[in-house]
Amino acid sequence: MDNWVYLAMPLLMTAAIFRFLFRPCVVLAGIDSHGSHRYHRSRRAVTPALVELESRLAPAIDMAMVTIGNPANTPDPATGHGAVAQEYRIGKYEVTLGQYCAFLNAVADVSDDYRLYNAAMERVASSAGILRAGEAGNYSYTVAGPLGSVVPPGADSPADRPIANVNWFNAARFANWISNGQPDEGTPEQLTENGAYKLQGATMSLYAFDPKFLGGVSVSGGTTRVGDEWTTVILCGAGSGSEPAVSVFDAVTGASRGAFYAFSPAYKGGVRIALSQPLADGTSYAVVSSTINSHLVVFDLADYATPMHSFYAFPSEIVSAGFTVASADLDLDGTLEIVAGVARQGNSSQVAIMDLSGRLLKQGNVNFPGGVAIAVNDADRNGRLDIVAASGPGIPGQLSTYDYADWSLIDSLFISDSLNGVAAATNFARA
Repeated sequence: MDNWVYLAMPLLMTAAIFRFLFRPCVVLAGIDSHGSHRYHRSRRAVTPALVELESRLAPAIDMAMVTIGNPANTPDPATGHGAVAQEYRIGKYEVTLGQYCAFLNAVADVSDDYRLYNAAMERVASSAGILRAGEAGNYSYTVAGPLGSVVPPGADSPADRPIANVNWFNAARFANWISNGQPDEGTPEQLTENGAYKLQGATMSLYAFDPKFLGGVSVSGGTTRVGDEWTTVILCGAGSGSEPAVSVFDAVTGASRGAFYAFSPAYKGGVRIALSQPLADGTSYAVVSSTINSHLVVFDLADYATPMHSFYAFPSEIVSAGFTVASADLDLDGTLEIVAGVARQGNSSQVAIMDLSGRLLKQGNVNFPGGVAIAVNDADRNGRLDIVAASGPGIPGQLSTYDYADWSLIDSLFISDSLNGVAAATNFARA
């Protein structure tokens, strides 16, 4: 059965009701929007101010609204939910195919960066849907009946049926568009990104683990080949307090692609996750490290059951808070190396480079007393990936880059006055 979701906004704003086929959760991925760019071109030779005025005076759709009062009410004692801070208005009926189609034609006719439309909306073999025609730069959307024929609006029209296959972010953007006066010209902030909800380009959300788990999560992602399929995935490693779980998700749809324990289920110390650079055949490996010792395991995403390699990266006496890792082909020999960084006693951190089996290839020191976060990037644009070291807690944020061949310093810069440590992210692209 479909879940009903009500989008509520403060009074004087608007809201809508959608029927969801998958649930909303925590924000995990997004698209960066540039407010200085036009969101899409105008289809009429009028100024943006006139478009906004015209939209507000004669909106494309009419939403019947009801007011929900009784602010500061007590929550439902059975669920703890239901309390509201202020009056708000909500859509009286479900959002229809025709209303959502008008929304698409207003804001997604040139580009659809936020994936407001998806192919599931046009499945009309047994029900009505929305069809998209044209190509990027010139999209148009129409409501279609069960046989795919275009049906004009009217009594008993398919356009009056409720829209489905809309995720939370799409619904929030629709609600922002309504509250902004249904404009069809402007920046993302003027159209869909601000209003009742501040979205800032987010397009997908998911729970990596049980929503009640509060131990944190480490995240990595990239492309890989699983069997004959090339795909983009997000890997999530559970923090301390949980079994050493790693969840794998499709990076485009958010659908689960499986989960596994990196270590014994009895281990509750938390894990950190890194996805390797793809090899020539497209295969990437999941490299998982402990947060309380130097145990490291390597998994092929095509076979979660058995780790390919399992070893301790550092002597136990120098590891008390785990370590960070990255994995890539640093010497262009067609095989992967693992880069691991760990805090040492004294004023420095140690970086070790190993093959996938744990054999030490090289090591170096970084003058970061509070630990080091590791990533890789072609910083000097010579076609070879370099090692990026970010400072841990206790000193102002610093980022240093080293050449893999001779451990020479390529660049070093201060990036923050914060003493909380710096997170480093990998970029496998080569110049």
